[in-house]
Amino acid sequence: MKTFVSEEDIAKHYAQDGARRYELYRQFQRMNGEATPKRLGISPFTLRRWRQGRKPKCVQGVDFLMERGLVPLHSDSSTLGIATYVAGLNWHSGMISAPNTAQPLPPRKRQPAYVPQFYFSEPLHLDEIEQVLDLKLKHVKKHKRYELSSKITLLLSRLGLPKNGRKATCDFAYPKFIDELLEQGDTARVALFLGTQALTLADDHGASYAIKNVGKESIAAALATGDAVYQLYRKVFPELYILTPAAYQNQRQGPYVTAMRLPHDEYQMLVEKTHAQIRKEIEEVRRSRELQVG
Repeated sequence: MKTFVSEEDIAKHYAQDGARRYELYRQFQRMNGEATPKRLGISPFTLRRWRQGRKPKCVQGVDFLMERGLVPLHSDSSTLGIATYVAGLNWHSGMISAPNTAQPLPPRKRQPAYVPQFYFSEPLHLDEIEQVLDLKLKHVKKHKRYELSSKITLLLSRLGLPKNGRKATCDFAYPKFIDELLEQGDTARVALFLGTQALTLADDHGASYAIKNVGKESIAAALATGDAVYQLYRKVFPELYILTPAAYQNQRQGPYVTAMRLPHDEYQMLVEKTHAQIRKEIEEVRRSRELQVG
């Protein structure tokens, strides 16, 4: 069983010692009231707060995801498909905002040191996802988009989705966890990720639809990345007819990107497959919840 995201992966984003504080708090819980500052290596003030039920921010973030079955995220987690779907929405139509630095920043105003935001413009199935995971999606009227909690975007970032400002020069054609899904033989969820990209990038005109990759600084790099995406689509959707990628200039995105095109009928087939798969994933989560309650 492959682990994609662990509790510690999330906790460490909340402070420079987030993972350590998370483990200390779990030790405190296991001691059943017998904890002392000396035994835990914490201050009396911190211990008093914990006894009052005031959890560290890193613990709150992990608990939020654990309650929804999103952490730990394994290859056999019932929520993996939903996470893959949302990751697909973000890969092209969304963004994760974060400080432009490789190192975590000191926490300010009790916020995580790493505070991403997630926006997307395609609300397909989001009402069902809200219900099954007990999430609230904030609708940003000004931009006609939806925003997820930073607790969820921490999960997406750990899956390898690039942060805002880095997507245009991203070194890879798709997140690493997609390759890991293929290694696990999970082509259904790779198809879900790829199909979701196509849903977010459909052209509003003509009988064909674009599937674009992230921008590159040269035509050669754009073509190489486009070919990698093309080969992935061909591997996961062997029955679809997909035109080979072509490079074109787009200063806002790269300046070079590549795009593949699907004939209208092929696109409609991809839409149907994607919708069917996400409904299947949502029902799997519902059944899993019912079994836990029963």
